[in-house]
Amino acid sequence: GQPVGDTFYVDADNGNDGGDGDTWENALLTWTAALARATDGADDYIIGRGNFGEDIAITKSKVHLLGLLGGGGRSYLTRINNGGSDSTILVQARDVEIANLIAIGNRDVGKHYPAVELDGDNEGTRAHVHHCFITMLTPSATKYTNGITITSGDRQTIEYCVIDSCMVGVLVNSAVQTTYEIIVRNNLMYACNKGVHLKNLQLSTGQFGCVVANNIITAQGAESETNGIDVDASAPGALLVENLIAGYTTPIVNAGSALSIRNYEDTSGGTLINV
Repeated sequence: GQPVGDTFYVDADNGNDGGDGDTWENALLTWTAALARATDGADDYIIGRGNFGEDIAITKSKVHLLGLLGGGGRSYLTRINNGGSDSTILVQARDVEIANLIAIGNRDVGKHYPAVELDGDNEGTRAHVHHCFITMLTPSATKYTNGITITSGDRQTIEYCVIDSCMVGVLVNSAVQTTYEIIVRNNLMYACNKGVHLKNLQLSTGQFGCVVANNIITAQGAESETNGIDVDASAPGALLVENLIAGYTTPIVNAGSALSIRNYEDTSGGTLINV
């Protein structure tokens, strides 16, 4: 059967990295300390609450990084601000779950670190990011970053997230490793200059590159909107299915010959996009 992992607790207000982290009373102060105690491949859970300021690198497989929800599941009790040195949450291990938290990228000049990076070039593959709020706060021409960046890897899934005020909501960009069966579905992307950008996909016969399905992508509030979904010529094997796109100059740019099924833009009460 599957191994039974340990549970570690992290508390930004009352934690102490000298503790065991095995209960809320003995909670750790940082996610980094909890990850140091986790066992690679053991299905360990790390549960945190409060307002954190650190960059988190996940290098152990089968780790579950979970925040807490309040207000009947409608408000986040866990917020992770960028620590200033790298992506706010950097995944460099297999089968990692991230859920129920706010992650904020770094928009400062010369940094531009995303809120979440799935680094498949360094084993960060088969990740599942869901029910998160991803943002970078106020963007500008010089202060910007992406919400979620996927540098490669197979079977990455992004779903049920709100991605707000980013340069690109979800960027898939791999020119090195095999990158296929990426799923981006059921997300709300709001005030992003570009909702989804499929820049590079590497795949073999019989695989699909990326499915972008059932997302609501709106440019309302964006600093400088461009395209709702952008598929480059170097990103073959994509499927765009039933996305609702509003407020972009060009709803879909499809240089990669993606299969497009029933995507709509907001003009005239909902117009089918043919690309």
